[in-house]
Amino acid sequence: GKTESVVGSDDLMREVDTWGRAAHERMTEARLMAVGTANNARDFTMLSYPAKRNFDAVAAYIYPYSFWHSRTYAHWLKRVTQNPGMVAAYANYKEGMSKFHADQPEWYRYHVNTNELIGMDVENPLLFNLEATLNPLNGIAGVDFNDPYKRVDSFSRTLDDANKLGPSTWTPLNYAVAVWMAIKGEEEAMSRWGGRLIPQTATLKSITSLLNIERPEGIMGQVVTPGGVELDPMVHMFSGGIGPYERRRVGRALGALAMDGEYTDEEIIDAANAQQGPIWDQAMQNAARQRAPGQIMSFLGGPGFKARTTTDVSIDRMYTEYYSLWNQDANLSPEEVRTSMDNLRQRYPFMDAVLLSRKGGVLRDRAYAYNVLGRIPPSQSTEFAESVGLPPELMSQFYEDKGHIENWDESEQQRFMAGMADLGAALALPDQVTREDWNNARNAYSDMQAIAEDRWGNDLMDQVDTYFGMRGDTQEEKDKSEAFLEANPSIGEYLDWKAQAVSSTPQLASYYGGIEQIQSYWKGVMWNAIESELGEDVWNTWGEYWELKDAGGDYKSFWNAHPELDRYGDMKDEWGNIIEEQTIAFGSRLQEPMPATARDTGGSTVGQRTAIETVEEMAQPQSLPPEAIESALTNYGGVEFYRLVRDVEDMPDSVWDMLLDFSNGIGVDPHYIIEQIR
Repeated sequence: GKTESVVGSDDLMREVDTWGRAAHERMTEARLMAVGTANNARDFTMLSYPAKRNFDAVAAYIYPYSFWHSRTYAHWLKRVTQNPGMVAAYANYKEGMSKFHADQPEWYRYHVNTNELIGMDVENPLLFNLEATLNPLNGIAGVDFNDPYKRVDSFSRTLDDANKLGPSTWTPLNYAVAVWMAIKGEEEAMSRWGGRLIPQTATLKSITSLLNIERPEGIMGQVVTPGGVELDPMVHMFSGGIGPYERRRVGRALGALAMDGEYTDEEIIDAANAQQGPIWDQAMQNAARQRAPGQIMSFLGGPGFKARTTTDVSIDRMYTEYYSLWNQDANLSPEEVRTSMDNLRQRYPFMDAVLLSRKGGVLRDRAYAYNVLGRIPPSQSTEFAESVGLPPELMSQFYEDKGHIENWDESEQQRFMAGMADLGAALALPDQVTREDWNNARNAYSDMQAIAEDRWGNDLMDQVDTYFGMRGDTQEEKDKSEAFLEANPSIGEYLDWKAQAVSSTPQLASYYGGIEQIQSYWKGVMWNAIESELGEDVWNTWGEYWELKDAGGDYKSFWNAHPELDRYGDMKDEWGNIIEEQTIAFGSRLQEPMPATARDTGGSTVGQRTAIETVEEMAQPQSLPPEAIESALTNYGGVEFYRLVRDVEDMPDSVWDMLLDFSNGIGVDPHYIIEQIR
């Protein structure tokens, strides 16, 4: 607490001067060190662009912004080593997000939505990838967006991988790939690589869609397009005025229109396939307006604020499962591929509309063909193919090749798709109950064929097809087919086994058999029983008998000398009763097959009109022959018994008891018999 004057003390003044000079030098040094430290911190954070090297100049031809990414990644490695807790915190964050959004596609698991941020529970929340804005390492640590349709060849795959390292590749490289894809005829890949040249045009389109402003006619050489003003030249050049990802949203909007009941499913499919007309325009407008808020927010806040909707999530989930199916189609049978497509369609009712909203190509044709073929009931493909002038073999080939018509000749592709166009215009989509019934019947038939191939070999069906292909009207063709049948006894064994399997399964009999198939099967059993008891020569004996009778010979003595002929008649009468009883018994359990339905368009081409006529012909209900029921009841109780059952409303108890005994004997409800004969 004391002060002491140094004035007059030379020694103290010299000490103070010395200290002052040292302090000044040290402050100057400290200032220089502080400036240097600040510069280093600034360069560490903001980077020192004058420090570019020749390597950076070369890399700029691939990655124009490679300097920022390469130096930032290196600096963040230093930060991590200095603050290891950051890694643990970030890992906990990623794990928590992935668990919380475990039901979402991988790309969306690390998004946050408006319901989570502001505590609201709206039906259609918006999703944001905030990490893309806040995390400088998102290019490495974030989930890559994968588009399989961009990866066509080694060049496109390499460039696509290069785009996932963080910095964007040089734009002319992307357009070079787009041109290359156009030369190769890969329209899907071309539109995705073409992209958008001017990012601001997307925001302009969103604003004009909300303001209901349409592009003036003549701009970009095209007519007015709903959904806002599209001015980006590359979108018009490579994507026909609608970007590839926008097309997916338009397809989803079409599906929403169908689910809301504004249009029929057939009208939606037609609009998606034609990609024009009022329904398509309405879907484009709806999709653009739904996307607009997120696009405008992205323009103002950065890429992380590009809000996605639940529509985007559902489309990506559908595409994930769709890609997974076709990635493993080599390991699936044609029936499994068809069933898997139907299951996908059931989970995602908008799937066909989304797939058909694509710009074009074989994949789009395949989706449309599967949709149309799904409108044809089991076992009726041949009739409907012939109705539009399409060889039935092409339908079978489509299923066998699992929809890969790109391997066909161009003429066959065009012929097949022309047939699909006619059938699509003529046939209505079945409802879900009908579709499930058809699928169950097809699956049962496929299981039956699989059992047959296990029993007789994988080439069985080829042999069967060859046998039926040989059969014809001429005697030479008949002899040739019979010789082939004798040389391959497994064909006959299979056909007998198949007839029994179909006739003993009501679901199969409804679509692949019917009343005639049941009667044919039991008649086959009758002939086998006759041959087994009387021998195969019985047919030759009958031949000799008729020759004698026609020639005026002593056929009566011949008859008496061959008692098997008389036994033949008795056996035929006995089996006739059995056949009638079995026909009635099985026919009562035979459900009416759910038929195809025709659209009310009337048909604008010959093929369409013929297909509609085929629908009417194939929809005729199956019924038991009245004469079979009459014969069975007459054989059981006499003519009067049959007439009493047929004509008397309040029949005597004795007659009812007889009818009950008859019905129980063949396992049929007596009311069914009454209904059939009255």
